[in-house]
Amino acid sequence: MAGQDWRMILDGAHPASYNMACDEALFLSVASGASMPVLRLYRWEPAAISIGYHGDARQVDRDHCQAMGWEFVRRPTGGGAVFHDRELTYAVVAPVRGLGSDVLSVYRRVSAGLVAALRRLGLEAELQPPHHRAATMLPEAGETGPDGESQWAGVCFDTPSAYELMVGGRKVVGSAQVRRGGYFLQHGAILLEANPQRHLWGFHIPDPDVRRQAEAAFASHAAGLADILGRPLPAEELADAVVAGMAEALDLRFVPSAITEEEANRVDWLLAHKYLTRAWNEHGVDSEGVPAALTRIVPGDAARVS
Repeated sequence: MAGQDWRMILDGAHPASYNMACDEALFLSVASGASMPVLRLYRWEPAAISIGYHGDARQVDRDHCQAMGWEFVRRPTGGGAVFHDRELTYAVVAPVRGLGSDVLSVYRRVSAGLVAALRRLGLEAELQPPHHRAATMLPEAGETGPDGESQWAGVCFDTPSAYELMVGGRKVVGSAQVRRGGYFLQHGAILLEANPQRHLWGFHIPDPDVRRQAEAAFASHAAGLADILGRPLPAEELADAVVAGMAEALDLRFVPSAITEEEANRVDWLLAHKYLTRAWNEHGVDSEGVPAALTRIVPGDAARVS
């Protein structure tokens, strides 16, 4: 990877469905050889909840989200549910080779870039050791109630996972990854501010005691960077730090870029056939009923890698 050129896309704030379609479109470009590796930085407008590819959509209180004007989307990556609001999200798309041979080694390399980024802000971050799962007061993920409905499946920030970033013992970045055909997409939320109540408002947690436990777990395990710094942290300042940190840690040269016309066409296709559909967001299948975390699709071409 030494001295390699990567595209750098400093994107703005977009709806949840667009953000996921754009990340997948960039994966398709890199995997097809049409693009060099990519770092994309973006935000969410309006606020949204995303769930992992294998997540249970029933844990999201869709009525409350609609009342609040929040969106809901299923990610192509794994991991827990995430409330996206006061954060900067990064997406990295690249070949696996050169970064590692497995999921955790790629996490470690990308996380090293984020550690370097936070150091530029005056924060000393550390990587969570592998095979670690923090103690939690919450029910086990996927626990069901008497009616068989999922009561609580946890959120991404309630416990740190291997090679995720901690500052002062609290998680500040939550990441997820998917790999296909020797390429990977990894994206993650970098918290600017953390509000335990607001982060959990959009989830079905009918038991008041469980909700209090969830809020306590979130408050003890997660923190926003601005909260730690004790000052406002503009997303633009954080983005500059991430670009510089990634370049330093991974020895990269970033080339400013934008979404190409071909990628924009793929985004439109993925929105129509996947990320704006009930089939995908509620059940994890595309408009043709195919369960495909990543879909190798261009308009008029139905070949898939799933």
